[in-house]
Amino acid sequence: MGPQAGTVVAWTPPHGATTDQLAVLTGHTTEQIGQYVRFCTRAGLLQIDADGLVRRTGADLDQLAEQSGVAEVVQARHLAYDAESAAWAWYCADFAARRGWAIEHAAARARRRGHQIPAAQHTIPGLPPTIGHYPRIAGRVCHAEALAAVRDHLATAAA
Repeated sequence: MGPQAGTVVAWTPPHGATTDQLAVLTGHTTEQIGQYVRFCTRAGLLQIDADGLVRRTGADLDQLAEQSGVAEVVQARHLAYDAESAAWAWYCADFAARRGWAIEHAAARARRRGHQIPAAQHTIPGLPPTIGHYPRIAGRVCHAEALAAVRDHLATAAA
């Protein structure tokens, strides 16, 4: 289901609505709404009453994902979101520990002059303190390495 069909499901009120009302609510044309409603009806998310009103079926989305065989995709998205959230929390904690961009620039100047900058000790919510500072390559943050480290940590924690 694409994002447009998802907006039709999300904007369908509990008491039901016509396709014209859904077109006004979502900003799509009536023809597009008709296509999305037909798709969502086949998927079991919406139903059309005898009055012509489109209503939600109340089906559980996780149950529908399992029935349609895409539960692994949904689970993978949840795991990816958890890893990205942990990496973002790590970046924010590291940024706060370094007290902002001014400290970053001062530290970079000191490193260029050959001075050693002591590492700030801080903990990242949800990650062990051994994971260390946010990874950097040539003085710039490396989100790919951070995400890989978080995924490795979450995989070992789940095992």
